[in-house]
Amino acid sequence: MTEPQLEDLQIRLTHQEMAIEALNRAVAQQDGLIAQLRADLAQVRQMLHALQPSPLGDATAEEPPPPHY
Repeated sequence: MTEPQLEDLQIRLTHQEMAIEALNRAVAQQDGLIAQLRADLAQVRQMLHALQPSPLGDATAEEPPPPHY
């Protein structure tokens, strides 16, 4: 292998290592974001289950008719 070929391979390797490090940082950041979004979703689900049902959707709700009747 000639000197220019070896130098070209070293440059390519360096660029690939930099790209891999950048991708690794992006994946780690996205993993943290996904974990946070899952926790937020779980909290929203708990809040949704804790809500009381609306009396408007309940057929047994004792509500007087509107005044115009």
